[in-house]
Amino acid sequence: MDIIKSKSRKTIIIALLLIILILVSVLAYFLLPKGTLGNIKKALETRDEYTLNLEEFIVNLKADGRSKAYLKTSVSLMYTDKKSIKTVETSVAKIRDIVLSNLRVKTAEEMLDVGETDNLKLNIIKDVNKALGKDVIEEVYFTNLVVQ
Repeated sequence: MDIIKSKSRKTIIIALLLIILILVSVLAYFLLPKGTLGNIKKALETRDEYTLNLEEFIVNLKADGRSKAYLKTSVSLMYTDKKSIKTVETSVAKIRDIVLSNLRVKTAEEMLDVGETDNLKLNIIKDVNKALGKDVIEEVYFTNLVVQ
């Protein structure tokens, strides 16, 4: 008799746990905003990162009327698509030209402004990806920045 009672208790406990699990899943599905589960999954995924370190740039900045200013900077580009390694490595001269062109139109004040630097990074990403014909570059890092 005790064996039958203990089996039925275990069965009831397992059934209750399953019901609770189903209820939580249904509530999560209807209460979380659409795409939230996908965002959580995406955040938990690990991905490889590759970095292209460009040689140092020394650039004449755009004159702001007073005097000439110079920029000395090191730039690195980050991408995650392993298939793009060859594309990026064979396009270094093109990429350096794009970065140089983006730097030369900035004034010293713009290069010292964090907001302008963020805009510059976005422009470099957009221009390099356009030149490569696909979205490869995801981040731009200034690893050294001196304005004189």
